Amino acid sequence: RFPPNRVRIAAAVVIAFAAAAGAAWAYPLVLDAQESPGADAVLGQPSFTASAAGAGTTSMDGPGDVAGDETGTLYVADAGNDRVLVFTDRADTVPDVVIGGALNGVGADRLNRPAGLAVWRSSETTVLFVSDAANNRVLGYLVRTGGGAAVLSDTTADYVFGQPAFDTNVVLNDGGGGTAASARGLSNPAGLHAEDTGAAWIVLRVADQKAVALHRASG
Repeated sequence: RFPPNRVRIAAAVVIAFAAAAGAAWAYPLVLDAQESPGADAVLGQPSFTASAAGAGTTSMDGPGDVAGDETGTLYVADAGNDRVLVFTDRADTVPDVVIGGALNGVGADRLNRPAGLAVWRSSETTVLFVSDAANNRVLGYLVRTGGGAAVLSDTTADYVFGQPAFDTNVVLNDGGGGTAASARGLSNPAGLHAEDTGAAWIVLRVADQKAVALHRASG
């Protein structure tokens, strides 16, 4: 059984996954067939043996997914606190940026049970995508533009998928306010994967309750 409410970090390139208990763990790329290696650091708890949930800056409540980008920045979907934590320095247990978290709900600056993360980048731009599960949508945040090094100039989403606007929350939104299954809508989206097609758009593979949906984002 994996203890909940923390993220374990290994020094090498990592594979991240979410366990049934809601804990997100990170391990070196090469795993021993008999025994998983120990982690080098832990985020969300004061020690490797603690597992209490919390809402403070150094706590987590049911982290569901982690993602990283080419600069080493780590993103954690802290689902129980309705936020995404951004760590630019993995030696620091305090996040540098917090997305959401004040109050759950709809809006470009709100999250409600974020469940999945994906990072897409080109030579000039990096975008963080968040599956905002209880709001039945995926949000996109411009992390870097123009090849700059800045991380998230603000915590307001720049793109929304699965809803016609940032202030709506309709399950399986069909584009007209209805709830019929359609290519436009999402239902409790979870896992995310972003693909670069080499063209002027990005393909997002979004796992929701019924299918894998494809959405295009201008890139």
